[in-house]
Amino acid sequence: DVGGKELVVAKDNGGDTALHYLCHYMNKNTKATNKIKLMLQVPGTETILTEKNDDGKTPLDYATAKGTSNKIKALLSDDVSNLVPDDHDNGTTITELQAQLQAANQKIADLKTHRAEYVLLATTHKDHLQAANQKNADLSNEYKNLKVLLLQDQAAYQKKIADLEDKIETQQTEHLKKIAHLSKETAEEKARQDTDITYWKGRADNLQKAELQQLKESSRYQDQIQATNQKNADLESEIENQNVLLSEQAAHRLQDQSVNQKISNLEKNNGLLSEQKAEQENEITYWKGRVNNLTEICSEQ
Repeated sequence: DVGGKELVVAKDNGGDTALHYLCHYMNKNTKATNKIKLMLQVPGTETILTEKNDDGKTPLDYATAKGTSNKIKALLSDDVSNLVPDDHDNGTTITELQAQLQAANQKIADLKTHRAEYVLLATTHKDHLQAANQKNADLSNEYKNLKVLLLQDQAAYQKKIADLEDKIETQQTEHLKKIAHLSKETAEEKARQDTDITYWKGRADNLQKAELQQLKESSRYQDQIQATNQKNADLESEIENQNVLLSEQAAHRLQDQSVNQKISNLEKNNGLLSEQKAEQENEITYWKGRVNNLTEICSEQ
């Protein structure tokens, strides 16, 4: 296998390249043609056929001398094959050869110019590549620094999270204790409230019973008051009848002396009736006051 450009264009002590030897021994070596073809396919070796050795000979000179230039020409592309003379052009004049040589040299110069442009372009690409590599290295360093910072921040955040979790756990424990304490206090308060409710319910029942009893007594007193009022009404009616009778008797007192005595007796009876009426009124006032007091007590309760 043929190596790279450096191996193809390498020279020995006499300035000969591998192509010099292959062109010189092309008729004797059946594999020389394939090797020459492979060499000419290596990029940057377009001018190797015109490369001179220390004796001023090129590989083409050897091929022409051995009558194998047509074989070499068949291996080349169209833009380079015209540099190789035909084997039967032995009658070419010096002027024509010089013109061909000058054209070949011009072609070589153009190829060198293109090569310089390629070298410049390669250098530019190399500079860009170095700049890109430097930028990549800077970005890599920056990434490493950022990664270190992120790891540090992550460690700090993890510590904060752990502290917060501990704090939350402590607060939850305290809250559970408070909830248990409040639950106990709530249960005790509920028990006290139940006791108070039972007490006040019993008291309300007692008051309701007392109120019913008072209402019963009040109803009985009202019945007594009604009976007393009826009695007073009857007495007033009797008094009125007695007064009418006394008036009639007074009109006839002159006719009957016994009438005065009867009037005196009636007046005494009237006085007794008045005293009884006063006593009954006092009793009615007493019972009315008691009924009002009971009514106020029931309203307040």
